[in-house]
Amino acid sequence: MKERSAGKTIRDIVMSKEVIFSLLVAFIYFFNFFHQSRYGAIECDTQIHLSYVRYLFETGHLPAVKQSYPLFFYVIALFVVIFRNYTIATLLFLVIWAFAANLIQIRFIRSFVNTGTEWYAVLAGSALSFVWPVTSAILSLFMDPSEFNANMQLVYLTSGATAPFHSLTYLCVKPFALLSVYFFYRMISEDDPEVKHVVGLAVAMLLSVLAKPCFYQAFAPAGFIFTVICFLMKRYKFGKCFTIGLGFVPATAWVIYTMLSDINEAYPMAFMPFSGMNYYNDGVPAVIIIVRTLAYALFVIAVSVIMKKWSGEMTVAVLIYMCGAMEWFFINFTTSPGTLDMLWGYSISVYILFTVSAAHFKNLLNTKNNKIVMIAGNTMLALHSITGILVYVVFWASSWIGWLGLS
Repeated sequence: MKERSAGKTIRDIVMSKEVIFSLLVAFIYFFNFFHQSRYGAIECDTQIHLSYVRYLFETGHLPAVKQSYPLFFYVIALFVVIFRNYTIATLLFLVIWAFAANLIQIRFIRSFVNTGTEWYAVLAGSALSFVWPVTSAILSLFMDPSEFNANMQLVYLTSGATAPFHSLTYLCVKPFALLSVYFFYRMISEDDPEVKHVVGLAVAMLLSVLAKPCFYQAFAPAGFIFTVICFLMKRYKFGKCFTIGLGFVPATAWVIYTMLSDINEAYPMAFMPFSGMNYYNDGVPAVIIIVRTLAYALFVIAVSVIMKKWSGEMTVAVLIYMCGAMEWFFINFTTSPGTLDMLWGYSISVYILFTVSAAHFKNLLNTKNNKIVMIAGNTMLALHSITGILVYVVFWASSWIGWLGLS
């Protein structure tokens, strides 16, 4: 990404808008995950994940199925060794990863936008840390607050969210997913991809599958399809396609290894159209479920079509979404359909689509600054983000009030 000016001091960097906003994002994540990280405070995914770290210390290895994506557990184990406290270790991981992911989002937008990115990149990049579906269920907070948590959990179980309120392993993969897309974009924009971008893609993708394989599930087929199409259309030479493929080798090798080794538990999958989406659905039509998830991205795509301004980056982002969506819509585990494991790949694909759409939208505005379009697009992204922030704050407000003795 763009290099900083050599004249900037450490104080300038620390007090920069992107750092301040990333710290604010990290604080909201801290507020959301604090009580999930306290041992015995509540039974949740975070505590289950921490139990695997305890298992690691007791036995010398992770449970078999977790050995296929061990990064989160080993990072927590390292912090536990240093600080001798699981809560501190978990919260330290949380703050570092939330801060880093937000900072990368800001830099990602800035690197692909032509002009006028200073405030836009900071605000849009930070908004991307909390994207949730735009839904009327949010009104229950004002009409019947006791129903808010249940309503929003139901929205999540049918539509997913790019910022789940309960999974640190998902948070672990986000920075590496976005870096993978960044390096891939750099490679496809070059006639002869630079070695540093090939290595960057290889490292970022490998770390992403070590964190959680959900991103690879959507990105690998999308990258393959895009590259093959460009080759068949004679836009890319074979040498460039081969070089791009090299960036996928380490992650693919790890995926194949885990699939063939004893650390992978075989869960039978089958073609089960919309079984995941409808498992917890209370009658909401599939079209509404999809549209409320993608409202902002669909708006940006529509504006792009009307303005006849498209980009290779958007094509890749849409392909990533389509691959994640096809898995979520049509495939499920036959023995445990209610675990919604395919939702992770769908959520990360929506995250990538939103991030790329945010950068593309600013480029559209730079081409033709229509105030109505600008206000409408930015308002839609803000609504997605505000919904996520409310979920992060309201879900755990009562726990904070009780813990602080304010009730």
